Amino acid sequence: MTRLRRLRELGRDKGRDVTVSVSAASGIALAGSVSVAVQTHMLLHWSDVAIEHERKAWEARREAERIRDEAVPGQGLPLELELRASMVAIAAASHALDALYGELRDVALPPAIAAKWKTNPRLSPPRPRQLRETLKHGFRIAAQRWEKELDTLFALRDGAVHPEALLGEPQPHPLGVNTAIEYVVYRCETATEELDLLLEILETCIEQPKPALEQWATSMRPSLERLKSDRSSRG
Repeated sequence: MTRLRRLRELGRDKGRDVTVSVSAASGIALAGSVSVAVQTHMLLHWSDVAIEHERKAWEARREAERIRDEAVPGQGLPLELELRASMVAIAAASHALDALYGELRDVALPPAIAAKWKTNPRLSPPRPRQLRETLKHGFRIAAQRWEKELDTLFALRDGAVHPEALLGEPQPHPLGVNTAIEYVVYRCETATEELDLLLEILETCIEQPKPALEQWATSMRPSLERLKSDRSSRG
């Protein structure tokens, strides 16, 4: 069962299908009903989540700096707040690119490749490679662009979603303390780097579409400008 079919079935469990009966004021009756199909851009929802939690990660850093600088007796640095917000921001950036791939795959990729990856997901290449292949076919983008950056982003996502309990030497944190490696990896600077990558990819796609995706790029331009404005206003 495909994910889309499963989502539709879940939606039916929550409420009835939407149908619209149409009749004309002139007295001409139209029998039957019209089915309404709707779609939402999960790409944009996850981008919003990434922007929101990047802001929260930096807020947590500033609060920890205040506590450190004021040397509040008995109050430790709340590193976990920055960690949690950064993990969500980083994961959300990767989920947004997952959603971008889902939007573009069937339009951008050659049909044989798209069908193969849909029917045999376990035999498909890793998601960063799938995404790069989709971008290469859909936009005027070099095949190897963002190769290292996407591998890093999805490795960070996998490390947060599928963590391993490993002991290791304490590592230096920008706040001037030594702590577990997770607090050093998942911090506000990393969240910003990965959100920068997401927005760079979106902007490049919108600016350099191939003919099949020109309409998509035009329709997405206002959403990208809104994301950039939201990010700068929350800074």
